[in-house]
Amino acid sequence: MLEVNPFNEKAYLLKGEMLTEQKEFDKAVELYTEAIELMPQNAVLYQERGRIRLLKGDKDGSVDDMKKAIELNPENEKQITGNYDNFKQNSAPGIY
Repeated sequence: MLEVNPFNEKAYLLKGEMLTEQKEFDKAVELYTEAIELMPQNAVLYQERGRIRLLKGDKDGSVDDMKKAIELNPENEKQITGNYDNFKQNSAPGIY
Protein backbone atom coordinates (compact mmCIF):
# COMPACT_ATOMS: atom_id res chain seq x y z
CA MET A 1 0.00 0.00 0.00
CA LEU A 2 2.80 2.44 0.86
CA GLU A 3 4.53 1.69 -2.42
CA VAL A 4 1.38 2.67 -4.32
CA ASN A 5 0.68 5.81 -2.29
CA PRO A 6 3.50 6.88 0.03
CA PHE A 7 1.31 9.71 1.40
CA ASN A 8 -1.26 7.33 2.90
CA GLU A 9 -1.36 8.27 6.58
CA LYS A 10 -3.60 5.34 7.52
CA ALA A 11 -1.21 2.84 5.94
CA TYR A 12 1.68 4.22 8.00
CA LEU A 13 -0.40 4.16 11.17
CA LEU A 14 -1.53 0.57 10.60
CA LYS A 15 1.96 -0.64 9.76
CA GLY A 16 3.38 1.27 12.74
CA GLU A 17 0.86 -0.32 15.08
CA MET A 18 1.67 -3.76 13.68
CA LEU A 19 5.39 -3.20 14.27
CA THR A 20 4.66 -1.96 17.79
CA GLU A 21 2.58 -5.03 18.61
CA GLN A 22 5.50 -7.15 17.40
CA LYS A 23 7.79 -5.11 19.68
CA GLU A 24 9.76 -3.89 16.64
CA PHE A 25 10.13 -0.44 18.18
CA ASP A 26 13.18 0.64 16.18
CA LYS A 27 11.47 -0.26 12.92
CA ALA A 28 8.31 1.56 14.02
CA VAL A 29 10.31 4.72 14.80
CA GLU A 30 12.01 4.47 11.39
CA LEU A 31 8.63 4.08 9.71
CA TYR A 32 7.13 7.10 11.45
CA THR A 33 10.27 9.13 10.70
CA GLU A 34 9.87 8.26 7.01
CA ALA A 35 6.22 9.27 7.14
CA ILE A 36 7.07 12.56 8.87
CA GLU A 37 9.60 13.35 6.14
CA LEU A 38 6.79 12.96 3.59
CA MET A 39 4.09 14.66 5.67
CA PRO A 40 5.86 17.04 8.10
CA GLN A 41 2.65 18.85 9.05
CA ASN A 42 0.92 15.68 10.30
CA ALA A 43 0.58 15.92 14.09
CA VAL A 44 -0.69 12.35 14.47
CA LEU A 45 2.55 10.94 13.06
CA TYR A 46 4.61 12.91 15.59
CA GLN A 47 2.31 11.74 18.37
CA GLU A 48 2.64 8.10 17.37
CA ARG A 49 6.43 8.32 17.00
CA GLY A 50 6.51 9.93 20.44
CA ARG A 51 4.51 7.06 21.87
CA ILE A 52 6.93 4.50 20.45
CA ARG A 53 9.94 6.48 21.64
CA LEU A 54 8.47 6.45 25.14
CA LEU A 55 8.00 2.68 24.93
CA LYS A 56 11.68 2.43 23.96
CA GLY A 57 12.66 4.51 26.99
CA ASP A 58 13.54 7.63 24.95
CA LYS A 59 11.67 10.11 27.13
CA ASP A 60 13.40 13.19 25.68
CA GLY A 61 12.64 12.15 22.10
CA SER A 62 9.09 11.39 23.10
CA VAL A 63 8.60 14.79 24.71
CA ASP A 64 10.05 16.51 21.61
CA ASP A 65 7.59 14.66 19.38
CA MET A 66 4.63 15.45 21.63
CA LYS A 67 5.60 19.13 21.68
CA LYS A 68 5.74 19.14 17.89
CA ALA A 69 2.33 17.43 17.72
CA ILE A 70 0.90 20.17 19.96
CA GLU A 71 2.58 22.88 17.89
CA LEU A 72 0.98 21.48 14.74
CA ASN A 73 -2.40 20.85 16.34
CA PRO A 74 -2.79 23.20 19.34
CA GLU A 75 -6.56 22.71 19.57
CA ASN A 76 -5.89 19.09 20.60
CA GLU A 77 -3.30 19.91 23.28
CA LYS A 78 -5.35 18.40 26.12
CA GLN A 79 -5.93 15.20 24.17
CA ILE A 80 -2.26 14.92 23.19
CA THR A 81 -0.97 15.57 26.72
CA GLY A 82 -3.59 13.20 28.14
CA ASN A 83 -2.51 10.52 25.68
CA TYR A 84 1.14 11.14 26.63
CA ASP A 85 0.30 10.67 30.32
CA ASN A 86 -1.51 7.42 29.48
CA PHE A 87 1.39 6.24 27.30
CA LYS A 88 3.84 7.08 30.10
CA GLN A 89 1.80 5.16 32.66
CA ASN A 90 1.40 2.16 30.34
CA SER A 91 5.08 2.06 29.41
CA ALA A 92 6.06 0.98 32.90
CA PRO A 93 8.47 -1.98 33.00
CA GLY A 94 6.75 -5.23 32.20
CA ILE A 95 4.09 -3.74 29.93
CA TYR A 96 6.10 -4.30 26.77
